[in-house]
Amino acid sequence: MKLLAILFAFALYHFVEKPAAMKSFNWLLSLQNWIKQYINDNQGRFAFTLLLPLFVLWFLLSQVFVFADDSVLQMLLHILLVYYCLGPDTIEKMIKNKQTGEQLQLSPESTAEETVNKLTTAALHRWFGVFFWYIILNVYGALVYRMVCFLAYHHNEEQIQSVAGRMLRVIEFPVTVLMTLSLALASDFDRIWQHCKQYLHMGTIKTLNSQFMYKSMDFAVEQCEIEESDENKDQIVALTTFKVLKRMLVVWLVFSALLVIFSIG
Repeated sequence: MKLLAILFAFALYHFVEKPAAMKSFNWLLSLQNWIKQYINDNQGRFAFTLLLPLFVLWFLLSQVFVFADDSVLQMLLHILLVYYCLGPDTIEKMIKNKQTGEQLQLSPESTAEETVNKLTTAALHRWFGVFFWYIILNVYGALVYRMVCFLAYHHNEEQIQSVAGRMLRVIEFPVTVLMTLSLALASDFDRIWQHCKQYLHMGTIKTLNSQFMYKSMDFAVEQCEIEESDENKDQIVALTTFKVLKRMLVVWLVFSALLVIFSIG
């Protein structure tokens, strides 16, 4: 059921424009401000800001929307929740509307590597992180990941951002490892591995440093060539990066499908 939920959620995310209410996590800021009245400790506030929505979601799923396991209604609910966690907007739409620099805060003088890194991070936050944690911890994992992302980048208090940022590094690291593996499988495995392993060592693992993924991604984009019309030449780096990211996503979907097939067998 999880694979179907992911496929349908991604289809909705790609083809259906999200309503503004489905893009917003601003309710987290209101919740955090309410919790602040009772808890002064930054880590305590951060923990309760995550735990309360999870408790409400658990209560709704276990007491209100009680559907049979693997039923159509349960799958529809999962699709809706994963769809909410994906995004907020599609990378394809951002590139098509030539808003890459604006949305990713890239200056006109940004290098190709900076563009690749920002787009890779956007895909990590909008696709791969949600995908991974939904597979591992169901809808609760997808929701936690998106809440931590939001608090790490959009909270108005530096202390909460710092706490959320540290947690984000922890929960993103296994995702970046799998993203690097899927990048190798989606391109030239030997060349990507040879390039990656010089950045993948005990130092990066102990400090949860994901530079091996970004360096490998930059190398893969540099080696990839695509044909584009003249009016899109100014976005060739963004378009090439997006093409590579889509290949990686296909690898994830195929691997998930194989897991489902073998589990049935």
